[in-house]
Amino acid sequence: MREETKPLTLHPAFQQKTVHILVRWLIIALAFHFIALSGVRTEEFSLAVQISSVFIASNLLLMIVPRRRFSPGRFFRGLIAFDLAFVAVCLYFLREPGAYYHWIYILLLGLLVWRRDVREVLATLAAGLVLSGLATLVLQGEWRISSDTGDFLRISILFAIGVFYFFVVELLDGNARLFHIVARAKQEWERTADAMSELILLVDGEGRIQRVNRALADHLGQKPAELVGQLWHSVLDGSEAPPWESPLLQMARVRKPVQERHTHAKLRCVTETTAIPLFEGEALAGAIYVLRPLKE
Repeated sequence: MREETKPLTLHPAFQQKTVHILVRWLIIALAFHFIALSGVRTEEFSLAVQISSVFIASNLLLMIVPRRRFSPGRFFRGLIAFDLAFVAVCLYFLREPGAYYHWIYILLLGLLVWRRDVREVLATLAAGLVLSGLATLVLQGEWRISSDTGDFLRISILFAIGVFYFFVVELLDGNARLFHIVARAKQEWERTADAMSELILLVDGEGRIQRVNRALADHLGQKPAELVGQLWHSVLDGSEAPPWESPLLQMARVRKPVQERHTHAKLRCVTETTAIPLFEGEALAGAIYVLRPLKE
């Protein structure tokens, strides 16, 4: 039999740390490049270099911070605030002399942290730029947001990268939260199922075992991990194909719960069985199979 290999997966905390640091390097490179090309005064350029150096040092330090720190928590929230503050300061350095539209971008970064809604921020940005253009039209008789297209584009690109950073971090944060919820649900299912005397297994749509409780594994003289991934009829009946009269196969045919007495060859006893279908939409995604051995 060909040995099956499991796909390589990364822990969400590792993904969070790696992607977070990579996007921070992108922000650093773009911010420093844009500031070098902007019309910032000499003294402000020196200050921008110092601030960028602090941010670079912080990114180097993050590389030795434990991965668990990048899971949702105070450290992670503080890091996001620090990063967006750096983007806001860089937007200030990129401002065009005599123009004030950069404040729209800076205020929107604060709105991004507060509301945590990227679409709302982008809609507000569009409205803010239109209002800024209208104000210029009324006051100066000309529709103009910026007289220097280069500075305007640099601010817009850096702001877009800041929004992208926040979107990626939010996505990974949600992924980490989902991972913890699923892991906790798995532990609770195992604790509950292991505490029951009934023999319980969970199968997927292909008939492969996804979960078994300890009572079933002990009854078969195996460990739960050894049964996961095997076909249920191979484990319970030692057959290559599911028996036609088996409750699980009946359940798959009628697509409803099936309850009856049945004997599986490897269990060597009569059981009161209950097969409960699991659906994803209209498709049969698997089943929960509960067997209660009957005393002879």
